[in-house]
Amino acid sequence: MIRRLLLLLFSLLLSSTAWAEHYKIGILAFQPRAEAMQRWQPLADYLHQQIPEHSFEVLPLNYSALDQAIKERKIDFLLTNPGHYVRLLHYHLVNRALATQVNRIAGEEVAVFGGVIFTLAERSDISNLQSLAGRSIASVDQGSLGGFQMQAYALYEAGIETDELKMLWTEMPHDRVVEKVLQREADAGFVRTGVLERLIRNGTVDARQIKIINRQNLTGFPLHASTHLYPEWPFTALSHMQEGVIREVTGCTVDPAA
Repeated sequence: MIRRLLLLLFSLLLSSTAWAEHYKIGILAFQPRAEAMQRWQPLADYLHQQIPEHSFEVLPLNYSALDQAIKERKIDFLLTNPGHYVRLLHYHLVNRALATQVNRIAGEEVAVFGGVIFTLAERSDISNLQSLAGRSIASVDQGSLGGFQMQAYALYEAGIETDELKMLWTEMPHDRVVEKVLQREADAGFVRTGVLERLIRNGTVDARQIKIINRQNLTGFPLHASTHLYPEWPFTALSHMQEGVIREVTGCTVDPAA
């Protein structure tokens, strides 16, 4: 009898251990790593609190490192921009979007973002999209929706092709783009919405130093923007993830009041 109870207890312990998993969440980090960790670690903590049998870890990565991690299945969940997500979905590397990021800005919930084109305030020779032709432009990466593709489309609408620009690729984070413009190593820069406001808040940038090109007056959107607005980043699971775990995580990330 005692032996049978011990066998039952041992089998239950094995079962519990087998179900306890550690999951990694890849984050496309447009901010410096330390800031990205500070911003997204609460997500891992929250998921562990809601699903205590599993643990979660956030990994802020740039484009190349993130693509490599996806290829090697070193991450299980992903938060990235919509353009990157659509490409991964096309190649069947990720599942459907589980949720969409919503930011709280100045007390408002904002579920869209855009691109910003900026230069130094002193640059009187750069005042509109047409004046960007032939100029050196700093940008993180061609794959960045908010840091290149949105701006490229705005220029296309104005009749300007990107091959008319002298692109200077900095890689992530977007702060590097701002540095290039402030140090006069680039005539103008492309960043996603919110980057300049963050750097102004932390004292890295003086608002009087910069000006926005092609400024959009968007009702209800509290940030500088030079482009149309697009849906915010999707949160998804990689294709190797089990459906049961995906359902558990989805239940934690979707607002039940929505």
